[in-house]
Amino acid sequence: MKKTFFALAALLFCFNAEKLSAAPETQIKQYVLENGMNLFLLEDTSDALVHIELSVKAGFSSQTQRTNGFFKLYTNLIKAQFPNLDKALCNSDSSNYAITVTGSETEDTLLRLSETALALQYTDEELAKQINLLKTESDENAKSMAGFINSAIDSKVFSAAPWQHDSGIYPQIFNKTSQKEARLILQSIGQKWYTPKNSALFISGNFNSEKLLSQVKNSFGRFFSASFPPAVKSGLPVNTKKRFVLHNEEFSADLTQVVIQYTNFSKDDSELASAAMNLPSSGLKTALLEEAKLNIPGDEYIHIAAAHKKDTSRVIIQSLLQKPADPKAKITGCAQTLKFLDILKASKITADEVNFAKQQLFFEFENIKSNPKAFMQQLCEYWGIWQYQKLNQTPDSNVSITLTEDFLSQPALLSKITSEALQADFANNGEPFVFVIVNSDEYKKAKAEYKAAGFEEITIKNASWYSQQMFKEIKDLFKPDEEVDFASSKGSPDNDYYLRNKNQIESQTLNNGISLTTKKSTSSTDIALLLSIKGGELNTSQNHGFEEAVISIIAGMIQKEVRQKQADGIVLGSVSITPKTYTGTSSVLISCIPQDFNAVCQSISKAMIYDEIPPALADRAVSSRRYKKRLENGSAPRQLYTAVINAIFGKSAMLSINNTTDDILMSTDYKAILQAYPDFLDATRYDLIITGNFNDDNIACLKKEFELFAPKKKPFAVKKLQQRFPDKKTVYVKINHTFLTDIPAEKAGPMPAVLIPTTEFLDPVIFGFKAPAAGTREAAIFNALLNYLEDQVQAELITKSKTYENKCSVQFPLYNLDAGFILIQNVRQLREAEEALKTAIQSLNARLISQTANSSVLPQIKNLWTKKQLESTASNQGTALLMQEGIELFPDAEKPAWYLEQYNIIQTAGPQDFIDAMQYFPASPALKVISKDTKN
Repeated sequence: MKKTFFALAALLFCFNAEKLSAAPETQIKQYVLENGMNLFLLEDTSDALVHIELSVKAGFSSQTQRTNGFFKLYTNLIKAQFPNLDKALCNSDSSNYAITVTGSETEDTLLRLSETALALQYTDEELAKQINLLKTESDENAKSMAGFINSAIDSKVFSAAPWQHDSGIYPQIFNKTSQKEARLILQSIGQKWYTPKNSALFISGNFNSEKLLSQVKNSFGRFFSASFPPAVKSGLPVNTKKRFVLHNEEFSADLTQVVIQYTNFSKDDSELASAAMNLPSSGLKTALLEEAKLNIPGDEYIHIAAAHKKDTSRVIIQSLLQKPADPKAKITGCAQTLKFLDILKASKITADEVNFAKQQLFFEFENIKSNPKAFMQQLCEYWGIWQYQKLNQTPDSNVSITLTEDFLSQPALLSKITSEALQADFANNGEPFVFVIVNSDEYKKAKAEYKAAGFEEITIKNASWYSQQMFKEIKDLFKPDEEVDFASSKGSPDNDYYLRNKNQIESQTLNNGISLTTKKSTSSTDIALLLSIKGGELNTSQNHGFEEAVISIIAGMIQKEVRQKQADGIVLGSVSITPKTYTGTSSVLISCIPQDFNAVCQSISKAMIYDEIPPALADRAVSSRRYKKRLENGSAPRQLYTAVINAIFGKSAMLSINNTTDDILMSTDYKAILQAYPDFLDATRYDLIITGNFNDDNIACLKKEFELFAPKKKPFAVKKLQQRFPDKKTVYVKINHTFLTDIPAEKAGPMPAVLIPTTEFLDPVIFGFKAPAAGTREAAIFNALLNYLEDQVQAELITKSKTYENKCSVQFPLYNLDAGFILIQNVRQLREAEEALKTAIQSLNARLISQTANSSVLPQIKNLWTKKQLESTASNQGTALLMQEGIELFPDAEKPAWYLEQYNIIQTAGPQDFIDAMQYFPASPALKVISKDTKN
């Protein structure tokens, strides 16, 4: 088996890593501002949003004994002062702050982010609050088992400076520090570390680079720093031991966990070595699994990974060992560990393993580069561990270009590493750090054995560095740094996102009538292909679930064919395949790298037209849909939604596909699937969407393969039903409170000792609003208002009831359903939910008719719509799904650009447009669907 697995590696390796084209890096615009700050810009015209990430080289590794914990406190204060940040993390070597905004919000966001990060201000009350929160968090972490393990390992592996890690925060340091002293330390951190020269800004998405550069200069460019941050000396390791045994009564007596760390690797060597050793059939894993004394459950219980800091890279090997299956075979955890180490020492990394691992890493790298947002995130992370000495160059030395070139050179560097070089790395490392994690009783039984093998005992009492004798003097040291004082033209939005992206969408028709819509993105390195199939749930409403089961089978057949091509070395990268069924259409979304696209297209046509349906695949698809339906039947929101559909459509196909009482597909067998399958090869049912970095050859191949599908004489028509939205109706539903779980019975554990009966259920309520006709200007504005009301109603619920958690969500109009809905969950009293909705609607009406609407509520409505509904434009797959929505909503007219039309309508709408659309949102909704158990 192993020989067959790695035979593919030699074939794959002939694919030259240097030929993997990369578009994003050629489009990155790199600047060094006058104040020394690094700026990286990557325009992505397909993305509706702007993604901003600030990285400051001020992480845990910057801490000294005296500032231990205060770098994380600084990050927490920034988050508290700027709560809209999507991310605020203090990492090993840097602190990162990220936020996603619309184009019109970018300038204000940059101003606020720069002021918060580079001139942080906070009240004494906020400082006290954040200190207490961090102390509590550190106390709880120190007492937890995960904290115990991490503290013990970090204090030994990094004994030179264990306080330079998240696990090394000394909780009592905050007790020894007055609020005045804390301010002095934080101010010193801000002056010395949170400076432009020590920071970099990474921005991708929908913007004009020249305009954005001006905005960055007016925000971050206002701040200056006198020098680079001081060098932090880690000192010499104070610990020379390499073997340790951690024990606690909470650890399982049946398992022994082994953690092994090699600490003297380069970044590239550690990545490649860990990838090679972590292959499912690597020589190391095979040898370990074959050793009966270790009784490792499977290869997934052996994990090898690389970990990086700015000055060190490690190879970390972890595994769980069980007691031998043979009860007569007595062996201690110590003996198992020594056997594990013997196998590890004897294991060699082969050339085949290295070559196969290289290919995996190459394609992972290409996948990152296929998405501009992900690419910039990775570049930002890389900057955090980038060599500090390179920052000592002047702005004239093109320091930013060096960073990008270093980042992009990784595949080339990996391609030069040999198995012999990796083997030499392990030899040069000497004895690794070894940590054995066992139950206390098991340790006591083998205490003498562990001692004889050179293992030092660690308990929760002496795990942390500050509890160890050798750090006793350091722990008591604390002197605050000296106090240092430091000081602390909006234009109209230039957003041509709609026009740029509309011009990128092209349509053509294949010879068999299949419509093909393309949207090219040269800044990406993957391709998304979406097969849109007319029919949907309505097509088989008389046998609900059948359509979804067949679509799942089609996806499975394509996956099977693709895997065969991967095994044959024809398809080189990973391929994702995702099926989904909607009301009037279904979709199969396929994404791959450009080099594989033609082979994937061939796999699709072969699988769908020529391959036989495997009976096992059909059984799984039907069984899976039945199980999903049982979960739907037990859902309270779904039961209310059934009443909604009944109120609008009565007994109809729409009610059949939304009922929550019947089981489905009970009489569906393999023969029924075979009989129905030819209908899914009708070309008149298909529309194709392709997004990403494709070329003319890809389009030609796609046409060739899909023109094999034959059209039926009568074009397929999606069912359309008559809908009658009630003028004023309240429906009460008796909810069948069924408690369901997806945990198998054997894993669920025993039942509770006492079951407490209850008649009080916190059920949901649904409010329905009749919507304008789909595809109209009013429909787009209706959607924007509904999207905004979701947040406003949620805010009102939080204000009105703080004793339990409500969750507000909305459903936009769907195909054949011109209505929007607001769902509020966990409603104790109907009055509270109705008042929250009424207040939110009335408040929105008042704000829209105010004289300040243009500068206040309108931008909020527009920006929230863009952020929530167009977030997926950051990837080709997300864009393809948005285009599919236009086909689902208009299966006869097919409007794949509807998401752009909606965007344009909403962005160009004025106050009166939104005021007029508020007629669709009366304070008392026309349709209310309520549980009978909900109190008035």
